Amino acid sequence: MPRVRIYTRPTVNGQRKYVPADPKRKNNQGTFYLRYTLHGKRFWETTHTETYTFALAAARHKESTLLLHEAKATPELPRPKARLTLEDQRDKFLEQKELTKKPDGTRLDKETLSAYRQETAVFLSVSKKLYADEIDGMDLRRYMAALEENGDAHRTIVNKYTSVGSFLKFCGIDHKDLLPKGERPRAQDEDPEAYTLEEILRFLPAVKRYRDRLYFEFLLKTGARMKEGTHARWTDLVGGNEPMFRIQNHPETGFRTKTGKSRAVPLEKSLYEKLIMWKEQNPGTKLIFGTKGDKPDTHFLEVCKETARRAGLNCGECEGCQGKANECGRWFVHKFRHTFGTWSVRAGVDLRTVQGWMGHYSIQQTEKYVEKGKGAYAQRGINMAFGIDLSVEVPEGRATV
Repeated sequence: MPRVRIYTRPTVNGQRKYVPADPKRKNNQGTFYLRYTLHGKRFWETTHTETYTFALAAARHKESTLLLHEAKATPELPRPKARLTLEDQRDKFLEQKELTKKPDGTRLDKETLSAYRQETAVFLSVSKKLYADEIDGMDLRRYMAALEENGDAHRTIVNKYTSVGSFLKFCGIDHKDLLPKGERPRAQDEDPEAYTLEEILRFLPAVKRYRDRLYFEFLLKTGARMKEGTHARWTDLVGGNEPMFRIQNHPETGFRTKTGKSRAVPLEKSLYEKLIMWKEQNPGTKLIFGTKGDKPDTHFLEVCKETARRAGLNCGECEGCQGKANECGRWFVHKFRHTFGTWSVRAGVDLRTVQGWMGHYSIQQTEKYVEKGKGAYAQRGINMAFGIDLSVEVPEGRATV
């Protein structure tokens, strides 16, 4: 007589293992699984229940089914299709991402792969589901709640949710079918903000190390992204009467610009002179702002936050300022790029030229980096536009309104 055994799958020493179910406990053992042998091959099936009585009934039903097939002497009994667990699906998903190539032939960067690896692991630990078809909307809700409890900002939650959505799509699940549109997180189109001249004049002198101060000035005056600055090389610097800096891919080190395309940005005179002096002080190095070991430095965000706090520039009102870390949400490295776009346009540089400097595909994208006029700047603009005397004497005998 075929024997169908009942198992559970608890986590033991960080790994999930099949162990025989305890008939005395009945429940509270987690989901029950059936194990049986057919045609000399062992099979596992989930009962989709955490109740031992139901699992026992499923086992007896499976035994009856196997006996019936044997009675009919069916030599080629269709074998049940093996189901991939979510862990198996995750392994295949990560392997696919590692082999994925962009249109320019480059692979996904290490940070992107690391984000997929981390967020899928977090999601599986929160959902605690074994198979993809067991995932439902509550799993996504619990996942987002866990991110909020971790203190992640809304924009961060959007990015992490997108990574999980890609994984679920790989598993054949559309997250849009699990959550209504109103519950799915999405990025909010916020107005861009730029640093003011007063803020920059207080920030830069407060940076402790000269290399770091030069790095932030470089971002401010070139519009380079953070990683474009950390991977900047001396070979990208072009001198002469019209010095410029080439922001380009470096396949030998695995660096790729966000769009995969190169661009050249003219260098302001004083910045160029500072870079030349810095090069003379650091002969033999390849990276302009590298570590002592000539490697890309990944700590500039922390330097930015710490400098703003030391210079007394924290707003004191945002979530970051109210938190334990006291890291003002108004101070971040990418905002130097917003400042570059805003200051360039306000200085009279045409938007088409700024688009080329920033490496955007469209002018519409560049416009998103330009802060709207406000404060003293807006006041000067309105005064210049309408600061004319429009008073008119009313002729006698004519009624006034």
